[in-house]
Amino acid sequence: MRPTTTAAVILGLCAVTEGATKADNGFDTLTEWSVPFTDANPFQIAMAGANVVYLRDNPEQRLGLLEVDRARFTEWPLPYLVTSPGDIKVRAGDGAVFVAGLSENEIGQFDLQTQSLRRWPLPLDIESGGPFSLGIDELGGVFFTAYNASGALIGRLDTTSATVTTWQLPAAIGDATRVTVAPGGLVFFNDNAEPFSLASLDVGTGAFTDWGLAAQPAFAIITDASGDVFFQEEENQAIARLIPSTGQLTEWTVPGLPNEDIAMAADRVFMGGTSLTGSATGMAALDPAEPGVDSLVTPFSAGTVLPASVAVTPTTATLTARRARGQVSTQLVRRRQLGAAFVAWSIPEQPRMLATGTNGVFFGSMSQVQPVIGRLTR
Repeated sequence: MRPTTTAAVILGLCAVTEGATKADNGFDTLTEWSVPFTDANPFQIAMAGANVVYLRDNPEQRLGLLEVDRARFTEWPLPYLVTSPGDIKVRAGDGAVFVAGLSENEIGQFDLQTQSLRRWPLPLDIESGGPFSLGIDELGGVFFTAYNASGALIGRLDTTSATVTTWQLPAAIGDATRVTVAPGGLVFFNDNAEPFSLASLDVGTGAFTDWGLAAQPAFAIITDASGDVFFQEEENQAIARLIPSTGQLTEWTVPGLPNEDIAMAADRVFMGGTSLTGSATGMAALDPAEPGVDSLVTPFSAGTVLPASVAVTPTTATLTARRARGQVSTQLVRRRQLGAAFVAWSIPEQPRMLATGTNGVFFGSMSQVQPVIGRLTR
């Protein structure tokens, strides 16, 4: 398996799974920050430097920030209703936080320093057309999946030129659920409407390529530093990897039921879920260097689409924050080897959505009793 993470990320995370061989069972550290607001439950999360930003899953949407070292939470009200799946991404170049404003057909760009929200309208001609998922390329462009009256599309917001470019999906591809941008700019997305497939868009040529799949590629999809695509399979509860250059598909059956997110850290694929350790909830990590079930998928050209670009004019508003400190707790959690490919940890707070930081794997919980943001490290 080729390297999949930078040295900086590995420095903080490799201890979580380093040496996690077939004989390695031990304890790792779970740190949890309890959310101090009674009406907040972190759902989608992302890293903003060493801190965590999140969207809550209550009907009135709020953007949250956890300052990890200070255990301080800040939340700002957003002009969006909570939608599923929703999405939040942070641009590496300037730290801008982008959120999917599906209820208003727009993308929100938030500046943590000035507390200002820039609202970018999308050229969609149907109600609740998107965006559903976000991905950021190496140049800072914000890709999204959405719908218009003609069907599903892939879009890109350029905040420098204030333009939105869209590529309508060709007829051979029926849907676009989640989007991710591989190194080099190739855009991948999953089509979880039958017939199932993974697909890519070359934005330079407008060419769509499709890999047909037997199982539904539902929920999460990520790429590693080599451009390989990891995703969840719904029916057979598996994590799969497609190597686009060869068409090799490898599938690993998950020892439990994974939730709808995966994250890459220290050459492992992390996921939350249920029954992963024989207990109700937990987190697991897949070592893709271990053998899985291999097959070949032949790609086909789904067609070439000319992009359409329009200028958009954002509006800006300053948001008012509420702040409070959360309680911090730390405990040891048992690490268990599950077969050759997986290690797992029992975590009662039901890890859901994940984010990779330089000092651990963070998660938002599904707990309605005491919502937390957690971090697994060693």
